[in-house]
Amino acid sequence: MKRRLKETYEAQPAPSARVARSVMAQVAADRREGSDRTSTPSSWPHGMDQWFRSLFLPQWVPTLVAALLIAQMGLLLWVRLPTIEQEQVSRRSLGMQTATIAVMLQAFATEEQIRVLLQQVRGQITHGPTAEGLYTIEVLSTDGSTTQRKVDLLSARTDIVRSADLVKP
Repeated sequence: MKRRLKETYEAQPAPSARVARSVMAQVAADRREGSDRTSTPSSWPHGMDQWFRSLFLPQWVPTLVAALLIAQMGLLLWVRLPTIEQEQVSRRSLGMQTATIAVMLQAFATEEQIRVLLQQVRGQITHGPTAEGLYTIEVLSTDGSTTQRKVDLLSARTDIVRSADLVKP
């Protein structure tokens, strides 16, 4: 088929020299007219349009766009994935025994003084203050004598504590 087409085109008469010159002159004129149009844009929006089109001429742009789309899809999937909750560790031992002490603090005791005192007895404020100004402090208690020593320590600090009474051993 290729050979037949070649033979058919070769059998056709060639255009005359005058027609060939005329066609080539017209092509050259069209080319000059086109270059004049592109060198002087007719308006500002046309110039912006040509600039944006020139950004998409390089061959790397489609690859960049595809990579950005893949990255965006990956980010969306990652954000939408359900989070796996870590299992909570449960203890199978007996809890530490605690004692509850009702403490009334001095009005001028600073937060820093109270914090240091709580660290000394290894306790924490669990409730308070009540309307009377009582705080409930919970301390670790291995035995009754340890708890009593902590109550005595709190009572001895008269600069911070007004009163300290054991509520629950």
